[in-house]
Amino acid sequence: LALVQYHEATAGSSARKARILAAVLSFFGAVSMRLDEGIKLASWSSSRAHDLIWAIHYFVDVLHTASTSPQFAALIGISQAMRAATEVSQADLLALAARLHEEAVDWHRDWFNSTDFPRVAVED
Repeated sequence: LALVQYHEATAGSSARKARILAAVLSFFGAVSMRLDEGIKLASWSSSRAHDLIWAIHYFVDVLHTASTSPQFAALIGISQAMRAATEVSQADLLALAARLHEEAVDWHRDWFNSTDFPRVAVED
């Protein structure tokens, strides 16, 4: 999430935004590779996977807007060569988000609908 905030807050520096995007796409590729190698989400990573899913969707939106608006792509420093070099498509990112969602903690089932979740205000 920190790189999402940094990407949004970085104004006027398309080279910096391009470096952030390249770093994030590389990270998403590393996560996907580790999942492909059989490394499972466990404990903290399973609980926090939805934060990563949100970040993936943010950057999918960035890539989609860049692909439909050359002015936006130029503003954030995305060249066609850079997009081709990353070899990460929006569909790949959405597939990674779906996979993370399947393997992560099911907050609705395991927390919000749990009998342990308070249904009324807690009083002292």
